[in-house]
Amino acid sequence: MISGEGKRFNRMMVARVRSHYGLKTRYARLRARGMLTVAEIAKRLDISAATVKTWRCAGLLRTHSYNDKGQTLFEQPGPDMPIKYQYQRKKRVKSVPSALGRNSLNS
Repeated sequence: MISGEGKRFNRMMVARVRSHYGLKTRYARLRARGMLTVAEIAKRLDISAATVKTWRCAGLLRTHSYNDKGQTLFEQPGPDMPIKYQYQRKKRVKSVPSALGRNSLNS
């Protein structure tokens, strides 16, 4: 889109329009809808902020961007929310040769 003067919209133009008409910021509108910050969703799910970011990248948590820097707010987790440790890899158990196998090697 272009302005009435034929210029491309930029951040300052949008800020002036928003200020002139008393419009809320996208952040304020999302917060009013109940969106959560990283710290809030981490506390609610009892996980670390790093895990929140990992789950977001894996598509387990829905987010909404509120600025051009890529900062996001998270939707409230629903009844199908991820569970802590559910997606953690299981540790591999090293196989130990049986006693019979060790004896046969030493003979």
